[in-house]
Amino acid sequence: MKIIANNYEPKDIIRIIREWSVLSQKDIGNKLSIAANTISSYERENSQPDFETITKIANICDFEICFYNKKTKTYLSVSDLSKKS
Repeated sequence: MKIIANNYEPKDIIRIIREWSVLSQKDIGNKLSIAANTISSYERENSQPDFETITKIANICDFEICFYNKKTKTYLSVSDLSKKS
């Protein structure tokens, strides 16, 4: 499943993909070896995860993070961005 990142804040991306995946904050935390309250903190925007962490959460939940380029009217996935760097 894809989520278009242009439309959301990082806290919303994490919450949406976690809820759609029917995983708890504890489930995600266990898979990342971090505390559930850290995931909660990300979702409440009390702390800011780095982009790598957001990508890992998306991968765990079987989501692909994409960006929409309004000029070219194309979607670019995070994996596409990684290949270009």
